[in-house]
Amino acid sequence: GVRRQRQMCIRGRDLTAQSPAERLAACAALRARLAELRETLGIRFPVYLVVTKMDLLPGFTEYFHGLTSHLRAQVWGFTLPYSRRCHASDPQSLHALCSQELANLTLRLDQGLDTRLQEEYDLKSRQRLYRFPREFAALGAPLLEAIEQIFLDSKFDATQLNNTLRGVFFTSAAQAQADAVADQTGIWQRFVRAIKGKADSPSHTLPDGNRSYFLHDLLTQFIFREAHLVEPNLQWAWRYRLLRTGGHLLVLALAFWLWQGMQGSQQGNSGYLNEIASRTTRLDTDVKAYTGKPAMQPVPALLNQARALSAWPGLDPDSPPLAWRYGLYSVPPVMESVASLYDRLLDQLLLPPLVKRMEYVLSDAIARQDSKAAYDALHVYLLLNLDKDHEDKYNAAEIHAWVLNDLDNRDSVAEFGGRAAVLEHIDALFDGSRVVHSPYEQDAALIRQARAFLDGHTSTERIYARALASMESEAPQEFSLVRAVGADAGTVFVRTDGAPLDRGVPGIFTREGYRELFDKRLSEFVAAASADDAWVMGRENAQKKTMDSVMSQLPGQELPVTREVRRLYLAEYARRWQDFLASIHSINSAGEDGSPGLAYDLQVLRTLASPDSPLMRLSKAVVEQTTL
Repeated sequence: GVRRQRQMCIRGRDLTAQSPAERLAACAALRARLAELRETLGIRFPVYLVVTKMDLLPGFTEYFHGLTSHLRAQVWGFTLPYSRRCHASDPQSLHALCSQELANLTLRLDQGLDTRLQEEYDLKSRQRLYRFPREFAALGAPLLEAIEQIFLDSKFDATQLNNTLRGVFFTSAAQAQADAVADQTGIWQRFVRAIKGKADSPSHTLPDGNRSYFLHDLLTQFIFREAHLVEPNLQWAWRYRLLRTGGHLLVLALAFWLWQGMQGSQQGNSGYLNEIASRTTRLDTDVKAYTGKPAMQPVPALLNQARALSAWPGLDPDSPPLAWRYGLYSVPPVMESVASLYDRLLDQLLLPPLVKRMEYVLSDAIARQDSKAAYDALHVYLLLNLDKDHEDKYNAAEIHAWVLNDLDNRDSVAEFGGRAAVLEHIDALFDGSRVVHSPYEQDAALIRQARAFLDGHTSTERIYARALASMESEAPQEFSLVRAVGADAGTVFVRTDGAPLDRGVPGIFTREGYRELFDKRLSEFVAAASADDAWVMGRENAQKKTMDSVMSQLPGQELPVTREVRRLYLAEYARRWQDFLASIHSINSAGEDGSPGLAYDLQVLRTLASPDSPLMRLSKAVVEQTTL
């Protein structure tokens, strides 16, 4: 683009030293450059013609030597009327106007000549300054010629060059020792041309001063202050106005969109909060009514009401619609509060009857002399009564499994209205996200009674059961007919115990389970089960001392309890495989009258007798699994 101020400079030396042909070429280049700027960029701007290096004219420095810095900063030149209207200009009027202004400047120099001659005493300086007005007058002819050639308008030219000339000014930024003679008609100049065949050429000596003449105010007080005269490209201006208008409309549309969104979001969130407040009030009333007359039957309904407190039709809390998320989205904090309230209600309404049920089952198991049921009930009962030093023992999955197993008893779930009514709330209570504590003080007498009862039974079976339960999560895939024979096992075999063909021997009782899990890590699981059993029986310290004593007496050997656990495992291993094999029979069919279907039985027999017999595959797999 073009700067807001563009100075057009012509050196005074070029006007005096160049031939007419050279000046014409230089003026044509300047005119073409101005036309290019106007036609290509479409910007109309004033042109300031500045004649520089005026100090090369003989007598310039001597004539203005007495000026102060303030006077040297003033403007020397003349301005022309500037019109924003595009109209053809008269070349004669431009020439006459510029000629008149130059004559006025020359006259002003002549008028000040007497004063300067009286002020100057040096003879050579007086001679030079006396010559300066005539040198300046001689500069006018080539300058007028250059102005006409650069700024001449034509009816075939629409670039408006003439009426954009704002003024002609004369400056000197630094002074050199050489002279550029403008008046070539003197006797001496004609004598030199006759001898050399050309005019004197100024020497290119470096300037010996840095006093600027007539430059400061020209730039700061005149050119820079007329920046408003520059007219921008109309297409650019229209495009800028269009972009600015479009930007404003876009901002308004965005603001309206945001306002609409925030308005809708505020209405949606306010309606949601009002509904939650109404539901909370109803829940509070129902809980107070339940507290005044406690019963187990309404507990599931109250818990359902609390869990659904933050629910909203059509609202997915994990991916809410955009209309809800302008400004303050109030659902997450409400959901956190509802979750906290639901947990408190679980602890206050559901957990107490479960704890009482555990105490009842424990007492009943002692009365029935059922050591396994008593141990399991005591274990989960202690898990709900952990102190801070033993919270690392908390196992929500074990409590959850015991409660679900106990729900199979009708007397356990009847007071809640059935298993389905309370199952989801039990899952939420024992999901493992937090440590659940019994709301009651633990029954120390019941615990002592249970431990005294269990002390009368061997601990080996308990340790074995605990160790086996710990291994189940890492056990390999169970062995089944489908796994051993293939998908066609159902066409040949059947389980007489009614079990499906894809179920069989648990993975812990397979060859892989024995070698990769049980045999390799038996000591680890037995130690953990022994420590857990000692904690349940209330003799952790004594158990640790006993284990340390036994290990010191039998370094590097298998402990007696480990050998006993291995014996129990191998006995159960053999029993499970015997039961599994005893339940496998070949399939047979019966006719419509109940008689055997001979054709089908023959087909089964052919399958069993084939080279790739399913019976052979089953036999090989069983031999492999029972050979440890």
